[in-house]
Amino acid sequence: MNGKKVIVGLVIGLAVGLIAGGLVWLVGGGNADIGIFKPKPTATPTQVPPSPTPEASPTPDLDRADLSIEILNGSGEPGVAGDAEELLQDLGYELIETGNAGSYDYDQTKVSVKESNKSYLQLLLNDLKDEYSISSESAFMEEDYEYDAQIIIGTE
Repeated sequence: MNGKKVIVGLVIGLAVGLIAGGLVWLVGGGNADIGIFKPKPTATPTQVPPSPTPEASPTPDLDRADLSIEILNGSGEPGVAGDAEELLQDLGYELIETGNAGSYDYDQTKVSVKESNKSYLQLLLNDLKDEYSISSESAFMEEDYEYDAQIIIGTE
């Protein structure tokens, strides 16, 4: 009788194994990689291509000597317009007039250019940034103004 029990046990074990395997196969859609035996995904490092660095747009050759500039003292401190004039002359600007602003309440230096000379705005800002705190109000001015650019020197 022990032999029969062993055979019955083997048959039952085989049947359970076949049923379990069949269920796994059905649940997995017939693919061993899907279902409960599906391998766990692992994080695969992907190499992100470096984003292209923006290249500086070509700057047209600007001759500082061609720009007429009015420098106004907006700080009330004597001599600041003359100091700015000297700084800009050392950089090659030639057509410069100085004077006083309508008020002395400028904290930061304001730079304005005619829109027709807008390519000079960034050049002026770069030339002044090490010596002066430049206002974010710097922009364009009327085309019929006597000068191509105006700089109002502030206290900072």
